[in-house]
Amino acid sequence: HCQNRVHRDLKPDNIMMTADGTPKILDFGLARIIDPDPSSSGNARAARDAEDTSSDALTRMDERESAVSAREGVPSLTRGGQLIGTPQYMSPEQAEGEPMDARTDLFSVGVVMYEALTGRRPFEGKTLESIIGRIIEVEPAPVAALKPSTPYALGWLIRRCLRKKRDDRIQSARELLADLREIREEVESGKALVELGSVSQAEPNRRGGRPSLPWVVGALMLAGVAGLASRLSAPEPERAVRRFVLPAERLPTGIGAEVSGPSVSPDGKKVAYIDEDSLWIRDLDQVEPRPIAGTVGAYSPFWSSDSATVGYAKGASAAVTFQGNALWKVSVDGSSNVKICDLEGILSRGTWGRGGEIAFDTYSDRKRLFTVSERGGTPQLLLESPVPGRNPRIDYLHAFYLPDSNALLVARTDEAGSAYVEVREGESSRRLEMGPDTIGDFPAYSRTGHILFDRPGPDGQTDDVWATPFSLASMAVTGRPFLVAQNATHASVSSDGTLVVQAADSEPIEAQQLVWVDRGGSVLGTIGQPQYRIRNPVLSPDQRRVAVCGNDKDGNGDIWLHETDRPVKMRLTSRAEFDEEASWSPDGTQIVWASEEILTISVDAPDNPRRLVERGSYPSYSPDGRFLVYHAGTGSANARSRDLWYLPLAGNAEPVPYLQTEFEEGVPALSPDGRTLAYVSDESGEFEVYLQRFPERGNKTQVSVEGGLYPRWSGAGDEIFFVTGNTLMVAKVETRDGLRVGAPTALFDGDDLDAVLHTGVNLRTTYDVARDGQRFVVVQDIKGETSAPIVVVENWYEAFRNQQ
Repeated sequence: HCQNRVHRDLKPDNIMMTADGTPKILDFGLARIIDPDPSSSGNARAARDAEDTSSDALTRMDERESAVSAREGVPSLTRGGQLIGTPQYMSPEQAEGEPMDARTDLFSVGVVMYEALTGRRPFEGKTLESIIGRIIEVEPAPVAALKPSTPYALGWLIRRCLRKKRDDRIQSARELLADLREIREEVESGKALVELGSVSQAEPNRRGGRPSLPWVVGALMLAGVAGLASRLSAPEPERAVRRFVLPAERLPTGIGAEVSGPSVSPDGKKVAYIDEDSLWIRDLDQVEPRPIAGTVGAYSPFWSSDSATVGYAKGASAAVTFQGNALWKVSVDGSSNVKICDLEGILSRGTWGRGGEIAFDTYSDRKRLFTVSERGGTPQLLLESPVPGRNPRIDYLHAFYLPDSNALLVARTDEAGSAYVEVREGESSRRLEMGPDTIGDFPAYSRTGHILFDRPGPDGQTDDVWATPFSLASMAVTGRPFLVAQNATHASVSSDGTLVVQAADSEPIEAQQLVWVDRGGSVLGTIGQPQYRIRNPVLSPDQRRVAVCGNDKDGNGDIWLHETDRPVKMRLTSRAEFDEEASWSPDGTQIVWASEEILTISVDAPDNPRRLVERGSYPSYSPDGRFLVYHAGTGSANARSRDLWYLPLAGNAEPVPYLQTEFEEGVPALSPDGRTLAYVSDESGEFEVYLQRFPERGNKTQVSVEGGLYPRWSGAGDEIFFVTGNTLMVAKVETRDGLRVGAPTALFDGDDLDAVLHTGVNLRTTYDVARDGQRFVVVQDIKGETSAPIVVVENWYEAFRNQQ
């Protein structure tokens, strides 16, 4: 190439080894001298040859080339003597008869290296047309998918050689040589991302006979890397699939599916996870895990690309409210533990790029995706969810850096609530086509050539891990998704094919307790029994029972009743559907609740529920029993543009819209006299509490001033309670002559009670008010944990290779 010679027929049979191990390129019968600028050169022959490579004047093959093709048993590209070269080793421009340059040979070198390492050619076909079609259109399977012990950097280099567009390829043989030498140094120093123990160390016989695959060594020694070639020339041994379970990951109360689980190091030697509210590391060649000092409050661990450092989030009270959150990094031996930056909200997932950039998503009032340098600094906003106040579990923005690039896989949700995965690099992005109804939460790339992701299971309560074939070369999905692991989530995969997932909770403990709290925030006593995940408590009219949505140990969400004067709880509903947001009829004989539709049953005879409304959430009766008020969205209970409705309960009346706007309204609560409706709306840009007359609208008045959710009335109707942040607020209200509201004041902070007065931003509350306005029912967290086993699968793709 330094002498402007382009071979145009590089293939294994044209690369030979001398007795001393030196590679030689032979057979220059199709070579041409290509002047970089034929118009300015005095070499007329060079100019003629450059013109001869155009698509209008294709050089004819001579009889010798036809004989070579016949000898090799491959289709000839003569087609009446038009095209040149050997089909399986041609570049796209050569196959299409376009002008060729030095990069044409580099594509052929990539094909030779691919075949050397995997034992098969990247572009095969039975006919000339099928071979050319594959060369031009199809991305070959990643080298690592066929030979997983290949150093990642070598597979990446081969992919660059095989780019369809010349400008995207390695640009010169010198550049290729430099990269190959660097890879050889990494392998010999042990720094390469490859399991060398599975690769033969035998050297070929360079003095006497030829190795079993002479062109394996020849192709790589062509670039001066004979040492690397000898390590990789042995056939790939069959890799066994091994599965084992690590001791369960014990998650502090409050940490659930919104944050990421265990993480395997890129070299496949360690697993980082959370246990006992701290970061632990399990060396997979050791029996016992080890805690990392100084990481109390840690969650969502992730690894640096060199497997030397763990990034994680840490809060002052991670188990309860995630306040005072920050992003940290700690060395694997715990010797260095450094704060990177402060966080606004809860960190769901972090990912660490090879260039030192960290991407992470957080949620508070909405989901946001940031980047920050590993050295610290101010996080830079990259993306944010389109809709404020959405459920953080469906506004994903979970990201993953693709290897050796600045490109991110990002799980996203559009304004209509549809979930998808995109590839994002800089300002450009492309949505991936992953199949119908495929939700790609927590995406992760596997060097087997797949994207692993979470997808809701058939029951809608647990997730499954799926995979879809994906090409780094084209940044596109290349096949259909397939199921990898049921009842599992948070896939993390190493360079050697070790997959780690977090299994569904096994034996979740009862982790929450209803308690009485006074206006000063002092706990007065407990209510009922502990229960796992309590939401939406509401007192009965006689205040002897509290209806809640609670989970049993199998994760089923049903309506339960807790008694206020003795430690007893009783299940009221037992259905396959998820039941929540219960409310009492004024006489205390009926319970109404939401399960997408709104249903009611008798407390004393709960076997025959009756549907009141086809679709709606957060129902509650008017004090006189004449109306049922609720909110409803256009698509589902979590849909954008929820509006307020009411149903007259006399006769067969139809639902009546009360407030329909372009904004989101919800959580309606009628005053004790039934004449004033409290609700929340995000019309100002964030949720605030408002009052209006009911059933005829009028005298609209704003109650909260710095954000407000979950309004509740005192029994006398002279006070309105609501939540700002995690603080319970109160404001005086006068409803007789117009609507007048006093300045809100704080009562107590949930943080001081190990209690969360809200459940994120999904319009579900965790408190209620006694009739006298002096006591409150609050859901308090028990200092407990959930149990989530960590499943490790070595060589995960081998279990699916024959199925694909």
